[in-house]
Amino acid sequence: KQNLKRLDEISQNEEKPYFLWHLFFREIFNAPQAKNGFDIVIGNPPYGVDVEKSLQEHYGLGKRDSYGVFMSMALHKLIKPGGHLCFIVSDTWLTISSHFELRQQILDHHHLQKVIRLHGDCFKATVNSCIVTVQTTAANKKHNSAEVKVLAADLTNLSTRKNIAEFRDKLFHLEEYVGIAKSSFAVYEYEQNLPEINNNLPVIVGSPGLFCLLDEINCIKNRETVDGKSIEVRETNFNERSLKLIRFGDEYSKEKGTKIWLGIGACEIVSGIKTGDNSKYVYKDERGRGDYRIFKPSLVLTIKQIAKLTEKEIEGGIDEKQYSGAYLVPLDKGGDSDTDHGFLPNYFVPTEYYLDWRIASVKGMYKEAHSDMANPEYRFKNGITYSRTGQYAPTFRISAGGILESKSCGIFPKVFTEFYMLGIINSKLARFLIKNFIMHTVESSVGTLPTLVIPFSDEDQRRKVESLVTSIVSNQQKNNDYDFLGNEQKEIDILVYQLFNLTNDQINEVETWFARRYPKLAKYAYIKPKEEFVKAEEKKVSAAERTKELIAQGESKTLEFKSSLRYDMEKKGVPAKTIEHSTFKNIAAFLNSEGGTLLIGVNDEGIIVGLEETDFSTFSGKNKKDEFLKHFDNLVQEYFGNDFTRKFNVDFVEVEGKTLCAIEIKERAVKPVALHN
Repeated sequence: KQNLKRLDEISQNEEKPYFLWHLFFREIFNAPQAKNGFDIVIGNPPYGVDVEKSLQEHYGLGKRDSYGVFMSMALHKLIKPGGHLCFIVSDTWLTISSHFELRQQILDHHHLQKVIRLHGDCFKATVNSCIVTVQTTAANKKHNSAEVKVLAADLTNLSTRKNIAEFRDKLFHLEEYVGIAKSSFAVYEYEQNLPEINNNLPVIVGSPGLFCLLDEINCIKNRETVDGKSIEVRETNFNERSLKLIRFGDEYSKEKGTKIWLGIGACEIVSGIKTGDNSKYVYKDERGRGDYRIFKPSLVLTIKQIAKLTEKEIEGGIDEKQYSGAYLVPLDKGGDSDTDHGFLPNYFVPTEYYLDWRIASVKGMYKEAHSDMANPEYRFKNGITYSRTGQYAPTFRISAGGILESKSCGIFPKVFTEFYMLGIINSKLARFLIKNFIMHTVESSVGTLPTLVIPFSDEDQRRKVESLVTSIVSNQQKNNDYDFLGNEQKEIDILVYQLFNLTNDQINEVETWFARRYPKLAKYAYIKPKEEFVKAEEKKVSAAERTKELIAQGESKTLEFKSSLRYDMEKKGVPAKTIEHSTFKNIAAFLNSEGGTLLIGVNDEGIIVGLEETDFSTFSGKNKKDEFLKHFDNLVQEYFGNDFTRKFNVDFVEVEGKTLCAIEIKERAVKPVALHN
């Protein structure tokens, strides 16, 4: 009674210290017909405050940030089944790994109806905001996310203060704009279970079609030899073509403090050091920012001297007496963007900073309160460095071959060259994938970047990319402000779009996103009117038509027909080794000549047999195409090994309602090919 009296007194005050819904809204939660909860809860919960750990654990969250707890609490306690949550919150929860549990709760048990990312001027805060609306389902009931759809809008380029009329129009009529992507806004729709194809469960505000490039669940994973290294390669069907992708970053386990890399990614990505007190140890040249001492060129170790550093010197510093008094080494410390002049610190940026690497200084760094002298094995190695934090981050460039600073991490390719990797990861498409689906905030840490994918390309394609990157670096060495975005970068982007097999519409989605995300760089977005795409598509000949034209030409030294890969047409179904052997004899012949095309599912007379009633019937799995491809890959390894897999493409094509397999050998093998076994 005393507590109720006290609460009654509090309720008379204009300001109330807390919101006691069970007391003040007793009739909502206790009445028999109430169903325990509100119909609608609208709020702008606080963010940036860490709640007590017990609250985090109570709601099963991975992060203690207050707004995540408010969202989970409202869904668990305040809203009745079928009710609605409408919050305006920080948009960081959409992709950040520490909010994985929050995303999982919403996607698994409720209907995420709308996610609307807003312009930065909405609250003029350091993080952007989003409006999220969720409809609850019955308590503890697993939600069937395949049956509902999410409406996702990117309004980040529509000012909430200057473009009020257009902003309100989009906000209140999103359904009318689904599928439209412009430099000012974009609206997407996708099935709620779509995020489940990626292990991080990102709530995407981007093209659902392009998100499939980051499918980690439905792809086929094989190990192949690439540049002499065994690495995991993913195969996925994308835009009616079999596409091979490699995870960008590798993962490792630790054994007795040593990193053991697992070989599932193309690069080793590591963090740099924290000196604990940069003012003590960092020097700069006249271009560098910060209140650091100005260096003298005579104090910097030469490239030859750095190359001869011993393991002890790399780990613990140098005695400057042995280096004619020199003791400074290059420090990769990030780079500033100059977007007013269209400059991003990509490809090549001469270092502006140097680090005191004397023995006493290194010992001092190890002892500093907040230092982290991580990854000594990657010091003084050539590779790629990237700036991880900032509006335009990540930006990628050749490292200076010295020490990596914590905000300028290191990438060390195990397969492919640094220049090829630079071309791929500096492309608009790579940036689109990173900032939409992996980590859309201003931070791209070592732990998030590895999940990017890069295309499995042949030597000719790689040489084209490498040549363009070489041209950029050469021009940048002559002129630090060289406008690569307006020159070679356009060609690189086109090559990357081709490597990933993007459609014209998908290319336009990337280019319009680039204009929205970086308004100061919008002049470098090559956006085509829809009419141009329609004309281009009309000119294209479909895969089915091209295949019919091939069949009509008849067999030749560059075209061969096979009724099946393994199905015995005479014995009606028994998988026959002799048939497989015959198929691979043809492939070997093409590899030993000038290439050619093998069509499986067409008999010697040019009659389309199809695979449905032949090869597909010999596989027990549900996905017959995947089973076919798996078996084909096994045969490749059996007859050739993995050395020649990059010499041909394998695609399925539908002709007259029947599925054919087209195997295209692009060129002669470097050395003579003989069948094993």
